Amino acid sequence: MNFYDALTPFGWPIVIYLTLAGLACGATLCAVFFLHWEGKAREGQSYAIVKASLYLAITAIFIGA
Repeated sequence: MNFYDALTPFGWPIVIYLTLAGLACGATLCAVFFLHWEGKAREGQSYAIVKASLYLAITAIFIGA
């Protein structure tokens, strides 16, 4: 067994899938955070961040699927 196989014992497709899943989860949490605290943030900027993070999450889920 060489060092290359030791870093990814389950293969690169699983690594890419888990990375995209983490990206989608983080983007969704960012959107939920900005929706929850919308009164304290500037209204236009918080909705732009929510839209961008939700589009990023949906795109990551589609690519991962």
